[in-house]
Amino acid sequence: MTQALHGVSRPETVHKHLKEHLDALRKGLETINESNIEFMKAGVEQGCPGFFYGIAGRGSYWSQFSEVELEECTLKYDKYALESVDAAIKMLHICNTLDENPENDGVLMTDGWFKKYPVNILNWWDHHFTPALEAKEVYKDKFCIAACLDHKFTLIKSPADIDKEVIEVIESVGEGGGFILAGGCTVNIAAPIWAYDTVGKTVEKYGVYKR
Repeated sequence: MTQALHGVSRPETVHKHLKEHLDALRKGLETINESNIEFMKAGVEQGCPGFFYGIAGRGSYWSQFSEVELEECTLKYDKYALESVDAAIKMLHICNTLDENPENDGVLMTDGWFKKYPVNILNWWDHHFTPALEAKEVYKDKFCIAACLDHKFTLIKSPADIDKEVIEVIESVGEGGGFILAGGCTVNIAAPIWAYDTVGKTVEKYGVYKR
């Protein structure tokens, strides 16, 4: 659906067709999905161990689809694609903008709606909606949580501030396992290499689970 909204077509066209030409829209989504599946299978054949599967990128999504429409025109195709590929790692990235997210028009995140996805890792921008600790309580029986690194700001701070923030996250969310420290979306392009290195060294020192 994200590709239909922002790649193949435009949001206003897709939402118009959703109301007026549903069968034709579904045919288009099926065609896009077959390409997705071919791409994913080709990745596996080349040794790819898993996928970062993003939904709702660039908006015009959570604020404009009803839950029924999400079930029939997004989840249905996402599930088919993910179940068609045998890969050890399947991370669902729930994209959002500052204007819309899964909690704005309902409570999809905190109600556990995303348990319907056949994945094993859940990733989202927890600094903007649904804190990671809260989501972990909802999804800990099904998914590993990957969050808590603010992709916009953390990696452009000083080493001391990065170190402090990473330790606080590990102490608050890491207990009990099922947690990966990860960016909430695409990391700020201005982030220097040493910032990534700082995060890695701090995680190695404070965030390794003992066997």
